[in-house]
Amino acid sequence: MKGLVAMLTDFGLRDGFVGAMKGVIVGMNPEVQIVDISHEVEPFNILHGALLLRAHFSYFPKGTIFLCVVDPGVGSERLPLVVNTGGYTFVGPYNGLFDLALRSIGDIPKAYKINIEKFALPRINETFHGRDVFAPVAGWLSKGLDPREVGSPVDYKFKLPWEEPEDRGEILMGRIVYFDHFGNAITNVPCGRYEEGYFRGQKLRVVSYFLEAEKDEPALLCGSFGFMEVFLPMENFKERLGVMVGECVTLKKNMHIADNIPMIDRVELQKIIGYVAELEERKRRQVKGREEDKGVSVELSNPLQRGDAVNYEDLGKKVESIRSQLQKNAYEVSPDKIVQGLEKFLSSK
Repeated sequence: MKGLVAMLTDFGLRDGFVGAMKGVIVGMNPEVQIVDISHEVEPFNILHGALLLRAHFSYFPKGTIFLCVVDPGVGSERLPLVVNTGGYTFVGPYNGLFDLALRSIGDIPKAYKINIEKFALPRINETFHGRDVFAPVAGWLSKGLDPREVGSPVDYKFKLPWEEPEDRGEILMGRIVYFDHFGNAITNVPCGRYEEGYFRGQKLRVVSYFLEAEKDEPALLCGSFGFMEVFLPMENFKERLGVMVGECVTLKKNMHIADNIPMIDRVELQKIIGYVAELEERKRRQVKGREEDKGVSVELSNPLQRGDAVNYEDLGKKVESIRSQLQKNAYEVSPDKIVQGLEKFLSSK
């Protein structure tokens, strides 16, 4: 039975830990597809892992199992967990690693404590739950195991220390939380409508793409993590200016755009594109069941008939919202090619 498992760890590739986990999964389900999100999370840095997961999970199809292990508390009393929400399943330690992704989904997560005695491999120590506990569970889930069968329900509570930007009316006071591979500074300020920003007393332009900024002048843009980021074009902002995590970044809101025009960031846009793609895929596959959505005929599997994966009324509203923004030239944060592609799709309907 095929399934899709996406892996995110801080194990690196040198010591074979990732390969061992894949071996366990493939040994249980030879047909499974495994995709690596990253294995270069900074060691023990749960926030780093949470940011990567939040940035990338929505680009995967519904039904994906996310096997995520950044687990400094391995072997301790922290719980091993399976979380099911928004059509996705997350497997890993209960330490806040899933929090940012779950917040962005917005649904109430259904969480279950893994029954280690039932699902774990025989082991002589408690140092490698990625291989001995989480990989076997991911393997079972990829074969169709219902997440409710892995163990007892848990009331999921957010654990990650995450500071929201301070809203002071016309401005948002944010902070740098992470630096990417290029030295760009990722803030905790979500993408949105901003006129300008400030860092260390210097005014920053808000631009749409990297080379729109002036050479040697820091600038701001909506980055691929779904948050505003500060950068130097073609340079390492962190190293060039000696920037540190925790430094303040201020953004001035664009108060001239009508408040009644909804803002949808790139993560939300990708979700909508995913919904549309899923509708088209269901129509092509001609599976059982049938439902009409604004004149588009689609075929639905049993899970979709139960409403677990797609809210069709909500989908229609979101698509119309994007169409309205495109017509009013009010879409500010998505790359031109993505916007043009969606506009072409909408205009063809």
